[in-house]
Amino acid sequence: MARRMWSKHDLLRFAGAEITGEDTVKRMWSKHDLLRIAGAEITGKDTMKRMWSRGELIDLLSNIQPSIPPRYVQTTTADFNSNGDYTGTEEYIILPKNKTSGYRIQNINVKGVATNGDYLINTSNMFDGNNSLYLELDYLNTSNVTNMAQMFSYSPTTTLDLSSFDTSNVTNMSSMFRSSQATALDLSNFDTSNVTTMQNMFRSSQATALDLSNFDTSNVTNMSYMFYNSQATTLDLSSFDTSNVTNMSSMFQSSQATTGYARTQTDADNFNNSSNKPSALTFVVK
Repeated sequence: MARRMWSKHDLLRFAGAEITGEDTVKRMWSKHDLLRIAGAEITGKDTMKRMWSRGELIDLLSNIQPSIPPRYVQTTTADFNSNGDYTGTEEYIILPKNKTSGYRIQNINVKGVATNGDYLINTSNMFDGNNSLYLELDYLNTSNVTNMAQMFSYSPTTTLDLSSFDTSNVTNMSSMFRSSQATALDLSNFDTSNVTTMQNMFRSSQATALDLSNFDTSNVTNMSYMFYNSQATTLDLSSFDTSNVTNMSSMFQSSQATTGYARTQTDADNFNNSSNKPSALTFVVK
């Protein structure tokens, strides 16, 4: 990856920290600078300022667990019913370490969910049908999660900031944003290199803008109904590798997109030949 200069905003985003101020000036940083910005313990004597690649920054900063604010309250397994819903009254909760999966949080009181470590392994259905209009997920450690199927399906939340998500171990993203009411989805930080199914991922999603610019789909085999009835007007899939996809059935059926971009002519042909694609949508190589 090419090394470049980054702004403080960029670094805070990579670290999963709260973005404050208006510092968007691109500059060089030392390792000391980076650890200080991330609120981590400063070790060693590396104060030389230099350029960093995006991958280097993410490797360094994403592994630093940000401090959980005091507004968050620790829960226990007794605070969740058999369906995985939180039964308490707290607005900001820390999930128990001895419950690594099986959540379906629909409690309207909940505004923020955090973990105090990397113990989550399955977040499928976690916010499926959740009634909250706002969700703070900056302190949710997803580094060991393998299944995010239906995680935000039918969620009414109009804004989702998932910039702190580590998706490097996820294999299943089917229906992850199905019928989600989020108006825009910036997923440029998602590592999808291990994902094998994206079936229905954005089906009936209300997002009019999708940033999928860093999606690695080289291991995906199922993209059926992926953008079915989605509201995005432009689909830039120029990072998509479709060489292993065996199912593209109705991938773009009823999609509102009229502009589409592909990585290669082969990928463009695969998209354009998928069943039930709207005639107004044609993919070209970017």
